[in-house]
Amino acid sequence: MIHRFQIHPDTVIKTFLPLFSLEPNEKILDTYLALAQMEDEIKTYVLKEEVSRSNIRRLSAFTPDDRMAILSLISPLKLGENRLRETLTFLEEISRRNQCSARDIVGRPEIQAILSQKELTSSQKAERVKKVLKDLRYPRMHQMEEKFEGRRRGLNLPSNVSLHHPPFFEGRGLKIEFQFETMKEYRAILSSLSQLVEKKEFEEML
Repeated sequence: MIHRFQIHPDTVIKTFLPLFSLEPNEKILDTYLALAQMEDEIKTYVLKEEVSRSNIRRLSAFTPDDRMAILSLISPLKLGENRLRETLTFLEEISRRNQCSARDIVGRPEIQAILSQKELTSSQKAERVKKVLKDLRYPRMHQMEEKFEGRRRGLNLPSNVSLHHPPFFEGRGLKIEFQFETMKEYRAILSSLSQLVEKKEFEEML
């Protein structure tokens, strides 16, 4: 209507958008105009997965080459709306901060290795890809996580005892959780916990 028949956008918004059960809003028109310019494969994905307008706008912010690379990532993962939004946001933020393309990020060996693992389900792949993207987005937190995990392994805690840091490492407190069924297991846990004060790794955690 706009490009071929030269109908004014205001007329399309007020008259025709309601006929398609769409709100008469300029932002909605711009969303579908952006979608109209995208690649056919992207349009097919949007229709098939019923992608929200907000995620359509996120896709429109990428270059054609980036969109096609992103499609190769998100198609096999079968992402829901929230996870798709999270993935696109990660890709956009990593790309901007590292001054690289989304295609470069998707092509990283660790991501491609996940996608090629046929024994993993779509949800398992999605979870692992999320972790890679999160580590790339927050490299400092990733380093802190690795350091914490290394120290935790050094404590040699029983399998029924878990040690947790504060969310996002905001604060210095630690949380210990344990599970037991017998008095013998309970005494063994208490014995292992009492030995933590002698370990350098535990002191470093605090």
